[in-house]
Amino acid sequence: MKRITQAMVVSLAGMLQISTAGANEDIEQIKQVIQWYFDGTAQGKPALVEQAFLPSLELQYVDSSGAFKRWSGQTYISGIEEGRKNNRVGEIIAIDVTGDSAMAKATITNRNMVYTDYFLLLKLNQGWKITNKIFTRQQVRSHQYAK
Repeated sequence: MKRITQAMVVSLAGMLQISTAGANEDIEQIKQVIQWYFDGTAQGKPALVEQAFLPSLELQYVDSSGAFKRWSGQTYISGIEEGRKNNRVGEIIAIDVTGDSAMAKATITNRNMVYTDYFLLLKLNQGWKITNKIFTRQQVRSHQYAK
């Protein structure tokens, strides 16, 4: 009986290691997808953003009057001017993965604005893709985000 218990413990430990390794690989892949978004928007590379987004992606937010607004990912991407760089700096705050679904929170600072993005992602045959994004923005004093 003792040997059976030991074998079960070793087997379970092996399964946990495989599961953890898979989760870590997923997290690294998600970080890469979000980095494409960061780099594409900061460096004027719309193709990188397109690589990160599912074609059906929709961006949603609440405007200053409190009204719900949305636009397509394709419209968003078409507004990125090729080669036009800006001072956007992105940082991933959190990633949560369950199977083939994930969410990520990121902040992007740009001059005196801080955007907080919430991404929904799915793992498809071609890898992880951002399927939807909601965001909010806040104006801040520059010394609040000095690093």
